[in-house]
Parts: sequence; C-alpha cells; structure tokens
Amino acid sequence: GEEVDLEDLLSGMFGGRAGRGRAGGWGGRGFGPIPGADQEAELPLSVEEAYRGGPRSVTLSGPGGTRQYDVNVPPGVTDGQRIRLAGQGGQGSDGAPPGDLYLVVRLLPHPRYRVRGRDIYLDLPLAAWEAALGATVAVDTPGGEAKVKVPPGTSSGRSLRLRGRGMPNPRGRPGDVYAQVRIMVPPHPSEEERRLWSELARVSGFDPRARSSGGAPGQTSGQTSGQSSGQSSGRSSAQSGGSSGRSSGRSSGRSGGSSGRSGGSSGRSGGSSGAGVGRR
Repeated sequence: GEEVDLEDLLSGMFGGRAGRGRAGGWGGRGFGPIPGADQEAELPLSVEEAYRGGPRSVTLSGPGGTRQYDVNVPPGVTDGQRIRLAGQGGQGSDGAPPGDLYLVVRLLPHPRYRVRGRDIYLDLPLAAWEAALGATVAVDTPGGEAKVKVPPGTSSGRSLRLRGRGMPNPRGRPGDVYAQVRIMVPPHPSEEERRLWSELARVSGFDPRARSSGGAPGQTSGQTSGQSSGQSSGRSSAQSGGSSGRSSGRSSGRSGGSSGRSGGSSGRSGGSSGAGVGRR
C-alpha cells in the first residue's frame, strides 16, 4: 500500500514540521507553548491575623528550592478562602506564561474564639448575681473591647449577640459576635458569702429542676402559684360563691351567701338582709 510520512501528516495538521523533544515525545513548535500549571499551598493564620489582614511574608519549599512571597491578606478572610498570586505557579514551556499560586487560608485553633463563617463565638463568664440581676460587662473581641448588656434572669447557655462585631466583610455585612453565657460561682466562698448564700437558699422558692405543667424548668413556686391562682380565681370564686364579681348573681341564689345584684335570689333563699327587706 501507499506509505504515509507521519511528519508530513503532523505538519499539515499543525502548520509546520513537528520535532521530537529531548524526552522523545512530540513537543516543540508543533503543539505550541504550554502555560504553567496552577499550584496551591496552605496559609495558616490566627483569628486576629485573619481579622486584621495586612502584608505577610510567606516562605514555601518546592522542588526548585525555597521561595519567599509577599502577600497582602485582605481583612476578614475566612477558613478555606483562596488568595491568588498571579504568575507565581508552575513555569510554562517555550516562553508560555507561568501559572498562578493560590494560598488557601487555614484558621488556627484559638483558646477563646470559635469562628463559623464570619461569626465569632466566645464564652462569657458571669457571676450568679450578674446573671440574676442583670449587668453590663466588657468582653474582648478580635476588634477590641466591647460592652454587652446582660438582661436580668439570664441562664447559662444563652447567647448574647453583638451585631457587626464578627469578621469583616469587604463586600457586604460583617459577621456577628455571640457571647455564650457561663455562670460561675466562687470556688472557695468566704464565711460571709456562705451566710448570704444560705440566706438566699432559705428565702428563695426557685427550683431549677422543677417543671410546671406545660411550662419550662426553673420557674419559682411563687411564680407558678401566682399565675395559677390569678388565672383560676374568677372561675373558682364563681363555683364556691365566695366572690362578689360578675358571678355573684348566679352563685348567691345557690349558696345564699352573697349580696348586691342578687337581691331577688336572696329574698327566696332568705340569706341576705339588704335586698330581701326591700322585697318585703
């Protein structure tokens, strides 16, 4: 059959005669320049560094040795966010441009802050009396000291939000700080503190383990009984005949123990003197 020259065929396809590279593969001008590959490396940052941003010097080791890069970290970078260094990736062939280097942000564990997206969570220790009576306390955030208002009757586990005090966002609304309440007590109370705690225990009806019917744990017995008696007093008095409200007319005829609007009933029952005399 007819012989085909492979080099002529390739030259027709790629517009020129292709030559073999030094490794024996088809490279050279037939395929044109090949751009460099993009590369990635991790950039560990503390929460404070990620919050503030700013210039940093990064040293990376690779097959070609150690290289140092100057990086401008944007304020408010989050875990997993990539910072692009154009032209700092793999080298291209035959004069092609190099690839890019992407630094992937990794937030380091912090003893105080827990970052979720752009929101920052922290613990807020409170004394028992601060939680019970309410207070305004200082709290440290990556952006500086802030004041948080603690409402009276705050329990452990409640989150108090500081709007806009989380991680900055150059393209939108910043995150929030959530201060999670932890009530602390003196580990070694003094004699006077013990006396005051004992007095509080004696006079208080609060039971944190009590659960009223349909209510939440932690209601005091005074609150529970007061709410129950207030809601049912009208119904109970109408049934017992001991009230002179709206139910007096109905209850006096049955019990004979009420005066007022029930004059007609009292005359029949003989239990009332005021309206009964009028009828006679």
